Amino acid sequence: MRSTGGWGGAPSSSFTAGSPLLGACASTSGRRCLPLSRTGPPLVNVPTLTDGVVTPARPPTVRCGGCCRAMSGPGYDPLDVGPTPYARDDAVDFISVRTPSAWADGTQALFAIEAPHADGTRLFSGSVGLLHRHDGVREIIFGVHPQVRGRGVCRRAVRLLVDWGFSEYGAELVLWRAAVGNWAARRVAWSTGFTFDGMVTSLGSQRGERRDIWIGSLRPDDPREAPAPLAHPPVDDL
Repeated sequence: MRSTGGWGGAPSSSFTAGSPLLGACASTSGRRCLPLSRTGPPLVNVPTLTDGVVTPARPPTVRCGGCCRAMSGPGYDPLDVGPTPYARDDAVDFISVRTPSAWADGTQALFAIEAPHADGTRLFSGSVGLLHRHDGVREIIFGVHPQVRGRGVCRRAVRLLVDWGFSEYGAELVLWRAAVGNWAARRVAWSTGFTFDGMVTSLGSQRGERRDIWIGSLRPDDPREAPAPLAHPPVDDL
């Protein structure tokens, strides 16, 4: 993993824990961007992480349309408590106000993912982040754009982020949570070395409905690869 100085950004605390979380919308494609009329504190000292293929970062232009499609697309996490439908104004508020605020107050370390799409163009491809739960404990959140699903983009981004979390963000343990039945998210966690610790009945909530939650964990010395065969074949792959 390489870490360089760069831009940073991603989801806000209004998008609850659980995976995948589809968040920050950014692109270097040069396509039309929605002007940001509301701004939060400036983003400073945010790294750019890359393995040469996938880059969690905050690219220099913001494309809200990509965020809207990702947040509204198939595979969006059933634990989401964000607006439905997800509109451009929601994306603007998320990118320009709540993302910088999360970095400024230290509650979350959140990144947009940039990766090649089918035509080879590097574009916004999803988001990944670490929530600051309590001393030494962080929680991973992630999700990818429909255009890059099934290509290992999310797996690469999660590996980059947990390595950075252990080395630079004070993590001693990283948790993962998702609604029971979210096999796409479970496959990502499984493939990056998370140990499955069980299921908690009614731990999650979505718009007034309680949801059963899978829980997993990862430690600094754990291998970043699947520890055992997956318990059930996934219906999708992030």
